[in-house]
Amino acid sequence: MVPAAGRVEFGNDLMKAWEMAVVSATYLIGVAATWLVLCLLWRGDPALAFIVAATVGTTAGAWLHGRRTPKVAGLAVKAEVGALLAGLCLAVGLTGQLVWDWLGDPYMSLTICIAGTFVFPIVLFGTMELAFMRRGEKHYRFR
Repeated sequence: MVPAAGRVEFGNDLMKAWEMAVVSATYLIGVAATWLVLCLLWRGDPALAFIVAATVGTTAGAWLHGRRTPKVAGLAVKAEVGALLAGLCLAVGLTGQLVWDWLGDPYMSLTICIAGTFVFPIVLFGTMELAFMRRGEKHYRFR
């Protein structure tokens, strides 16, 4: 059931484990693909990979949450996705720094990337969900 026009319901039902696994996989694929493109082009900051991956991971999370419930995600859902993506950012950033030494100033770059990755879903999660609702995709249905 789609909410009535002009009426948005908020819910705090958290993401399911399989949804979080999909968001994690999407984030990791986004980091790897962007970093591979940057390496092939021999230009750009590796921190760009975290920005692209946060965008892709947040989009996947918003899409999966919206398919399951007609309610717009509450702050708890957004913070849950943000914490997951920030933890992955930390793990991937530290691994990349230890193995490839890919960040010029890891203390500043990684701190900013982690903070941005945590805040990104909180800011844009609802906007993405509403965009999917309005578009009325045939695969984006509400139960």
